Amino acid sequence: MNSFKIGLYDPNHYASECHGIIEAINHTALQILTRISKMKLQKLEFSAGRETARISDIMSIIQHNVDKLDINISPITDWAPQLQCFQRLQGLEVARVQPRNVQAETTFWTAVSQLPNLKIIEADTIPIPPRLELCFPHVIDLGLYFLIDMDYGELSRSVVTFSSRCLALKS
Repeated sequence: MNSFKIGLYDPNHYASECHGIIEAINHTALQILTRISKMKLQKLEFSAGRETARISDIMSIIQHNVDKLDINISPITDWAPQLQCFQRLQGLEVARVQPRNVQAETTFWTAVSQLPNLKIIEADTIPIPPRLELCFPHVIDLGLYFLIDMDYGELSRSVVTFSSRCLALKS
């Protein structure tokens, strides 16, 4: 198994005289990712580094080769729209790190329902929006964690919704 963890820097978080160096580092990291994306790897796990900038660029490069994705620090609005392209994905570990965004949560769960190889999900504070009619027959292992700004009703509704639409879930 090949595992890769990378993060890009946001030049705006540094002094202006460092921007050129930071952009060069980011450019090199993206070139490495592009090279990895062209390799025929049997299995690839990817973890985004803490507060990674340009997560959308990273996702567009690696989307076809990743079997397990760990993306716990970047805002869900930055990467959820591209999740549906991860057709090889078998395992997913994610967390919401910004205020609630029902549209992004809907995009996330819709993509999850469309990924045929996705079997294992650990989702922290990403509830299933009410009235979202999706099925998850391929998922066999689910970890739903609601540790911040969630009420009990939302937690229980998400658990009931998922379990009633997930035929393969282990008991």
